[in-house]
Amino acid sequence: MALWSMQEVGYSQWQQHWQNATLCTLTQSWEYGSAMAQHRLCRGVRFAITDQHGCVRGLLQCLHWSVPWLGGVLRINRGPLCCASSWSLEEQEQFLLALRELAHKRRYRAIFLAPPWPDQTETRLLLQQQGFRLRHTKIPWGSHRLDLQQEMATLRCQLSGKWRNLLVKSERQRLLLRWESPTLCWDRFVGFYSQFVLEKQFVGVDARLLGYLARQHSPAWRWNLLTASLPDSPDEWIALLVSVYHGDTASYLLAANREEGRRLLCNYQLLWLAIGHAHSQGLDWFDLGGVDAATPEGIRHFKSGLSGIPYQWVGEWSLLSFLPKRGET
Repeated sequence: MALWSMQEVGYSQWQQHWQNATLCTLTQSWEYGSAMAQHRLCRGVRFAITDQHGCVRGLLQCLHWSVPWLGGVLRINRGPLCCASSWSLEEQEQFLLALRELAHKRRYRAIFLAPPWPDQTETRLLLQQQGFRLRHTKIPWGSHRLDLQQEMATLRCQLSGKWRNLLVKSERQRLLLRWESPTLCWDRFVGFYSQFVLEKQFVGVDARLLGYLARQHSPAWRWNLLTASLPDSPDEWIALLVSVYHGDTASYLLAANREEGRRLLCNYQLLWLAIGHAHSQGLDWFDLGGVDAATPEGIRHFKSGLSGIPYQWVGEWSLLSFLPKRGET
């Protein structure tokens, strides 16, 4: 029996507890969940995780689909989040027990869980003991994060020598860097990014999802669009970068550039400026937005040059033990 419990919460309660959440993941922010619910035609469900003393120990956001004659299906991406302090292995077990009890009570027949827990043997064993199975077709999420509680001078010193040299070279270029309002230049942004995806022939972030994300508004959420142009052509972008602020963390979401932007090394200056802005806003962490087995080698090399703290999580797991018994409706 679980000593912890989970209570569904509304927006105001979530935002109150969100202030105490640490190492906030982009996908667990209320705003990201709202955007994904619109994009995936499902419902966002949020819970406060409470221990046996009534203290809120964490937050959990789920995407919920209702399947006729079956029940609910939950997807939990990079959650739960801890409030105030990280959880021990025993506390992670309490969360899993509380999640199973919630699933039984609400007829959640399938759960897909990708927790932000380190990929360690004891964590895998715990998930297996609670009936979860690893989804081998899903690549475990990994990334690097920068500790913004350090001074910017310290962060700059930690850059790899090559990355720092290329940043200096970029800073010597005559570039016009501007923060743009996505609502005032949305069509232009989508056109620029879509053309970049087409030229590079990779699967980018869906434009509809980007639109849902950019329209989210909250004191704890901010979409930042930073662009680069040449001074003699200020209205013609040659590169752009999008970062998102969510709780105590900023995340590098995407970047795009044209040939001129690549030649002038715009990505180095744009990313460093985005990091500096997040630092000035008092955020604790800057996440580089994914460095895992699926990351192309060039992007992996670019992100690794910032010498952030690498992490890899335990992967995505499924729990399908709540299928209805014969005759159950």
